[in-house]
Amino acid sequence: MREVELNGRSLLDVTEGEILALPRRTYRVEGSASGGMGCVVFASLTDDPANGLVSNLPRRLALKIPKTKSGALRSELQKWSLLLHENILPLEEILFSSQDGPVAASRRYNGSVRDLLNSTAFTEKAAYGVVRSCAEALRYVFEKHAVENTIDPIFVAHLAKSVGGK
Repeated sequence: MREVELNGRSLLDVTEGEILALPRRTYRVEGSASGGMGCVVFASLTDDPANGLVSNLPRRLALKIPKTKSGALRSELQKWSLLLHENILPLEEILFSSQDGPVAASRRYNGSVRDLLNSTAFTEKAAYGVVRSCAEALRYVFEKHAVENTIDPIFVAHLAKSVGGK
């Protein structure tokens, strides 16, 4: 894991417009949000990579700071980093903050599933596509044994096929 340098501060304390020095790149904070799992800081790449080096981190970034700091968190993040599927948001990097512990860095996209569901243009056909995509991603995760088997994988496979999946 790479260290997130914030001079001993927490990512939870950053403000909009502030510059974050992440591994080999600098990002400008665009905002944050919080929910049941924790806090997310949204940031965009500034024009100048730090030290003139190139990083694998994307131009638009979501830094996810989980509320729970259990010992299993690092293991869960490592599992996430190995999941390579078109319907699963990839984990770009696991960073470490001395104040926040492990921080998940992923790409940031415009909008959310909630935005899509609330859209007036959301059709029945689009709903089937969302369900199919989710079912295909779940099936992949179960095949990789990346989650506890709390949902029957046969059900997930059947759901994917019944809405037009593979």
